[in-house]
Amino acid sequence: TFMTVRNWLNITQQMSILGVVAFASTIVMVVGDFDLSVGAMASLSGILAALIFQDGQPIMVGVTAALLAGMFGGLLNGILVAYAGISAFVATLGTLTIFSGIAFTISGGKTIFGRAIPEGFSNFARGGLALGDIGGQSVTIPALTILAVFVLFAVWVLLEQTVYGRRLYAIGGNREAARLAGVKVRLLRASAFNLSGAGAAIAGLMLVSRLATANPTQGDNLMLNAIAAVFLGMTMSEEGEPH
Repeated sequence: TFMTVRNWLNITQQMSILGVVAFASTIVMVVGDFDLSVGAMASLSGILAALIFQDGQPIMVGVTAALLAGMFGGLLNGILVAYAGISAFVATLGTLTIFSGIAFTISGGKTIFGRAIPEGFSNFARGGLALGDIGGQSVTIPALTILAVFVLFAVWVLLEQTVYGRRLYAIGGNREAARLAGVKVRLLRASAFNLSGAGAAIAGLMLVSRLATANPTQGDNLMLNAIAAVFLGMTMSEEGEPH
């Protein structure tokens, strides 16, 4: 049973949320920084969307608010690290506590579930792209897997096929040399955190859609797993340096 197509697709669905966080965290790690707040931001974004759904607002309003919250949180991290000169480890550890505290405060520490989560939103995680019968089995690529692959492709294009991405690599390789070459180091470092926050928000929305539940801690375990995934997924460049 393990080697069946259906089971492998099930594994990709289970890993899709962690994958999105890891892909976004890669952008920050490329410039030589860490973002320890991604798990708390995923929880906060999910809770915020669920509260907006509970208030009877349209799905797009909740999704947009969650994404904006993630980008704002990422921007805050970027300002603290790139402009205030605070260590990324210290700054994002502090914002981790802040984001987690906000999630607990706005939710009252309660889990939001049931009719508060619109059926149309939770159905997204249950849907997918039907491929028909393969090997005598009806096979459907899960929607969460498709979304994760899309994020992976977007991050790959951003880092490997754009001037922006090459400049991020330059900053990670030698920050001072990049600055002397005319690269806007502080702005690009801040933008990397901004994208990481957006990725965490997407993961938070995916969690709420898959579980049809939102609570202030459901994304907390994503941070360490995402960092581990990025490090385990590193490849070596021709010069023998981590890439």
